Amino acid sequence: MARKFIEEVERVVEKLSEEDVKNLMHSLDHCLLMANKFYDTRKPEYYARMKATCEKFMESLNKLERKKELPSAKKKNPKPLKRAH
Repeated sequence: MARKFIEEVERVVEKLSEEDVKNLMHSLDHCLLMANKFYDTRKPEYYARMKATCEKFMESLNKLERKKELPSAKKKNPKPLKRAH
């Protein structure tokens, strides 16, 4: 199972452009910034912002996975890659 997951991830990663990676890292940086602000302040506003930015990051990952799938792997309702346990 883990090997299949790695193979699927490799197919997605090799198709990512520099711009895709840059945007993904920017989204992750924003998520971590809000997490650090929440950690430092414990303010509910930063918790809400942390949650929203982390959800946006995960949506970006899922979007890239769908966008970069192999044409033969595309489905009507594509699902994001399943995480190995």
